[in-house]
Amino acid sequence: MVEAEVGAWTPFKTHGSSGGLIAGAVIFLLIGIFSLYVTVIGVVFILIGVLFIVLIVLRMRKPKVRYVLTNRRAVVYSTTRAGQTELQGCELRSAAVTVLNRRVISQTQGRGGGGLVGMAVVGIGGGSGRAVSQSDQVGDVLFMVGGVPQVRFVGCPDPDGVSATAVQLISHLKGV
Repeated sequence: MVEAEVGAWTPFKTHGSSGGLIAGAVIFLLIGIFSLYVTVIGVVFILIGVLFIVLIVLRMRKPKVRYVLTNRRAVVYSTTRAGQTELQGCELRSAAVTVLNRRVISQTQGRGGGGLVGMAVVGIGGGSGRAVSQSDQVGDVLFMVGGVPQVRFVGCPDPDGVSATAVQLISHLKGV
């Protein structure tokens, strides 16, 4: 049987993207450049902006973890610029699956009125922004062989769905 990918997940992250860091770096650099002529404080702002840029670059270089469930194996990969490396692997035929550390994560995001027209309506008092709330279930999916943990999907979104898919694959491999 040829190995084929059934599903892939990345760990759930509660923090956002690097957009805030990039904006902060640009603001500090611009303030530093404009105030460089006036005072020495401009140098401090430029140094803070450079520090933000270094943090952004270091954050982008971190390896990314990817959880993959194939029709034969459960695998954890680490992906970097150099390529993809297998960190953990487990044959599903002899594995038992369990879900640990199940929790519900709620996120609320504020939204504006919707573009320039929406901002103008809000500005004259004709409306307000809205908040969008989203709940996600997150947990760890553990694959064990002979009672020994082999692979762990940490912070996996929809752990019950991943577990149910793995159980179906295991029963198919055993011919049940």
